[in-house]
Amino acid sequence: MNNTRKNAELSSQMDSLIEKVLSGDANICEVSLVEEWMGADDANRRFFEQKRAIHEVIDPPFDAADVDTERALRHVHWKMKLRNIRRMSLAKVAVLVLPLCVAAVWAVVAGTDTASEHMICLTTPYGAKIESQLPDGSRVWLNSNSRLEYPAVFDDDKRHVTLVGEGYFEVHADKEHPFIVTVGETDVHATGTAFNINAYTNDSVNVMLISGHVDVMTGGEDRVTLLPNDNLCINSSGISITHHADIEKCCDWKDGRILFDNDNLSTVLARLSQIYPVDFVIADSTLFNTRYHATFTSEGLYDILHLLEIAIPMRCVRRQGIDSSSRTVIDVYSAHK
Repeated sequence: MNNTRKNAELSSQMDSLIEKVLSGDANICEVSLVEEWMGADDANRRFFEQKRAIHEVIDPPFDAADVDTERALRHVHWKMKLRNIRRMSLAKVAVLVLPLCVAAVWAVVAGTDTASEHMICLTTPYGAKIESQLPDGSRVWLNSNSRLEYPAVFDDDKRHVTLVGEGYFEVHADKEHPFIVTVGETDVHATGTAFNINAYTNDSVNVMLISGHVDVMTGGEDRVTLLPNDNLCINSSGISITHHADIEKCCDWKDGRILFDNDNLSTVLARLSQIYPVDFVIADSTLFNTRYHATFTSEGLYDILHLLEIAIPMRCVRRQGIDSSSRTVIDVYSAHK
């Protein structure tokens, strides 16, 4: 029992030292202690690297808006067309690493003669977003922790992309070649329109239509047509549509804002979990229905949680260590207990 208690105390002390090192507040002696601890065991070094990755997402040392992802993607598109002209027969993978991993763009070249089978994948890590142009001129914004896959050249009869996470689309008008976004077992069909899709998990899909109209096909072959300001929600309870939904609240993320308007705490924390590598456990049931109003722009996760603690009020207690998925777990308590 004493050894277990000592190990727990040592782990807590090292966790605090690592935080000081990552924040730049550690002195020379503390830095040396952490370096010695890392060198003693590969597991310690892996733990430190996980902590550093999460720290850089929550408090990045750069402005993601300064990275020219559009230029990088144009280069990938050009390379795909060049490979198609040369008709390269060997399967290759071209990887483009952007500065500080703000966003990743890669192309998988399948050894075929058709450019439509050359796939491009855009990914965004936690805490970042990108804006890009697709081969047909349509534009897409990808939110944090999202992935979009599409061919370097669209097919003759349709324009098909696959999304995991959240994306805002402004589709180039072309009725002869429908634009299809697949999210799990759901397909969103459009021709020329603007809409937002939130689909971080296959069992929860939200489609918000800004302009034009879209048809949403579910796995059961049900077809639902949306009109502007309609928000479609597909989850385990079925399909529901909210008319005259709040477009600003749904889509402000693409302009760098996180908007909450009379949302309960569960909804607020669930949204933060999509954007940051953090899972929340509300330990006090009295907090579930607490309502919150706020707009965040440049604030990081720690600043947001601090403001939540002041407004609700509540206490956020981070659990020691990191789970196997490299996500931090935070327990949320009432400040009055």
